[in-house]
Amino acid sequence: MNNNAIVLRALAHTLVDQTHPGDFNQAMMELGATVCTPKTPLCMECPVKPHCRALHQVEKDRLNSTKRLLGKTASKSLPMLDVEECAAVSGSCSLCLPPSVPWDPSLGVTNFPRKTTKKQPRIEHTATCVLQRRCSDGNPEYFLVRRA
Repeated sequence: MNNNAIVLRALAHTLVDQTHPGDFNQAMMELGATVCTPKTPLCMECPVKPHCRALHQVEKDRLNSTKRLLGKTASKSLPMLDVEECAAVSGSCSLCLPPSVPWDPSLGVTNFPRKTTKKQPRIEHTATCVLQRRCSDGNPEYFLVRRA
């Protein structure tokens, strides 16, 4: 286990009550079902918005767009979030945007999480041989052989 994983595991243990871990899991699922929905997220009502990377990026895009439209320099710049970039940098996070995928401003906060790219199904070529013969009672009997 690398250092980031050890640190994140220790932080998770401080957040999750070891006697009732389901309470935290249920709260996260309800947050996703009621506030952070894929189609219409309620970012301004979200209790974790100060830590939301997606909202931070949307606000940054909004300020840049305003600056371009008005021809002014943005009066305030957003502070950089102090977020540990662990799996996104190493490429092992299946939900984070990989470095090769650009941020899509039209998606807003729904850039996160992205659906994982699925592996293409393996193409198999097989040869199948089917033999049919009639038994003495007149019923057909089949013999199948399949080779990859």
